[in-house]
Amino acid sequence: GSGKTILMSALAKEIDKKTLILAHREELISQTEEKLKLFWPDAKVGICKAERDEIHQQIVIGSVQTCSRPQRLERLKEQGFELLMIDEAHHGVSNSYQSIINELGFSNGSDKLLIGVTATVKRGDDQGLGDVFEKITFSRSISTMIKAGYLSPVIGRRILTNFNFERIRTRNGDFAVEDLSEAVNTSERNQFIVKKFQEYAHERKGIAFCVDVQHCKDLAEAFKKVEIKAEAVYGDMPTDERKSILANLKNGKIQVVTSCGILTEGYDEPSCDCILMARPTKSQSLYVQCVGRGLRLWPGKQDCYVLDFTDKGHNLDSIMSLSNTMNESVHFLEDDKESVENEEVKIDR
Repeated sequence: GSGKTILMSALAKEIDKKTLILAHREELISQTEEKLKLFWPDAKVGICKAERDEIHQQIVIGSVQTCSRPQRLERLKEQGFELLMIDEAHHGVSNSYQSIINELGFSNGSDKLLIGVTATVKRGDDQGLGDVFEKITFSRSISTMIKAGYLSPVIGRRILTNFNFERIRTRNGDFAVEDLSEAVNTSERNQFIVKKFQEYAHERKGIAFCVDVQHCKDLAEAFKKVEIKAEAVYGDMPTDERKSILANLKNGKIQVVTSCGILTEGYDEPSCDCILMARPTKSQSLYVQCVGRGLRLWPGKQDCYVLDFTDKGHNLDSIMSLSNTMNESVHFLEDDKESVENEEVKIDR
């Protein structure tokens, strides 16, 4: 919410060179195109994605999946790009990004300019970005943005679901998806999540982050059973169907969407004022990305309410650890499955 896409647009206009902007999801590409044209209406913008091959324009917004294909990459090399910008730059160490960076001449020591923008510099696998970028040029913390009035305040409620994670394996710095899904995607737990949403956030518009696609579908069905309008969105669903669901969330026809990955990065729906962490995680970056979907400002929106479905013995990325990241006062309320007594604690740093 600090204006990364606007900053990229401003840099493209200021530098005024042949520019390639890379993103890894359909929503990010369309949002970048929208913001770029808003900021710079006269810009000549092309898209390089799937069947679209508008690489001769001065500003090209490309899908990393498409641009890294050998035949497409060979054609991009002929365009003479002098500025390369990577959205969600923490992905820049992956092989697909590296092939584009190297083949287009943007590796270390090049006189071309490589810029990355991200809200989460720390990767879940602890792999550093120093091999890709030379330095952090500019940064703003979440707490600074909240205090300055650019992001919404946060209220968090940690809710215990009394599950033991001792047998859940860890892979790449987070819980193994197949183990976690089997453990948490139960009818009882999903109904409990819906019950707590009804109890604490029934008038809010929410995004629930799940473990995998099946968890998304099952949790959405649990909401529907109590007549809360909800839908699951995931990467393999038809693009038009996903766009329709998100449009219905925007206009209020749907109250809750469930997602396991497609909405974690870059999704921009500022009217959402409730985040449900229906999946535990060890990844601080994933946690901040998910909660960040609710931090944008919107007329009449007073705060973002986070329902964090933590489990007994799970002392990981809850609202408490988010407050450490934010260095910000967070309202923290705790609720237990067996107890309806709540205690409010203010965390001051």
